[in-house]
Amino acid sequence: MFDVAGAYEHNEDTSAWYTKKANCFLFSCALDNRQSLLDLETNWIPLAKKILQTDVLPSILVANKDDDSAQRVITTEELEEFAQKHNIQCVRQVSAKTGKGIEELFKTAAHIAFDAKHGIHQVYRMLEARQPLQFVEPKMSPFLQKKKNCIVM
Repeated sequence: MFDVAGAYEHNEDTSAWYTKKANCFLFSCALDNRQSLLDLETNWIPLAKKILQTDVLPSILVANKDDDSAQRVITTEELEEFAQKHNIQCVRQVSAKTGKGIEELFKTAAHIAFDAKHGIHQVYRMLEARQPLQFVEPKMSPFLQKKKNCIVM
């Protein structure tokens, strides 16, 4: 796992090193900070897509601070729309403070990474490029087979 801690000052070369080794991206925002979601859209997601030369990334939108509903400014519907717009496989709302949703987040990330490593996302890239599909025996993890509602594609 690589964590760039929201520091966009990493140059593209450094980010490329992280990005090319990733099998799952966790794009994180704070539910009490709309700018954190906008930063994903303007900085992090385009950078990852540019480096990997694809519009489909194995990824999860992680919305933190789910423990403080009084300060919340981003709705669940907005998160889902954002994920769909950016081809993000699923949304997880978590609380780093209480630990709510953290275990489920990392289980989901592990299974998305497994699927990415075993070629599931190559099919999406071929579809995106309008290339003829070749038969690929998918090795989707049993966890994600049970969680099909998590996949937004």
